[in-house]
Amino acid sequence: MAVRRPISNPQKRDTLSALILYIAGGITDAVGIRTMKAQLLALMLLGAGAAWAGWTPVSGSEKTYDYIDLDTLRVDGKMRRVMTLSDRTEPDRDGDMSYRVFLEYNCDEQKYRSLHSMFFSGAMATGRTTGKTDRASEWRPVAAGTISASVMKAGCSRQ
Repeated sequence: MAVRRPISNPQKRDTLSALILYIAGGITDAVGIRTMKAQLLALMLLGAGAAWAGWTPVSGSEKTYDYIDLDTLRVDGKMRRVMTLSDRTEPDRDGDMSYRVFLEYNCDEQKYRSLHSMFFSGAMATGRTTGKTDRASEWRPVAAGTISASVMKAGCSRQ
């Protein structure tokens, strides 16, 4: 039977990490998995949790859920730059399940453009990177009731 080691300084660990490490220890005790395998399982679960870290939901539909990472939000006068994530419930025609896009918004003129995009085969920007774009797109108007409007509202409300 493996010995469960206490989590050192739990105030410095986030709750998800602590829970995953605790569960991995319980699995080790319950099914007799050797320590190395339990540690590998914990690392895999921690990696899955990290894919969700930092993403704030802004909109959703039957096909797509959209998030922004407020830690990436940059404010420069009327301009906002922020990383977004679109997570699909089914693959698109290219087989992509998620897209991570760095967007720039002009809050006064209600326009936006893509600065950088990456496409992924897995949910929440995981799996294989299937493509990317590094050129800024043309400025586009933000139409009311769209995903872009939800992202702009969340980004432009921040100072």
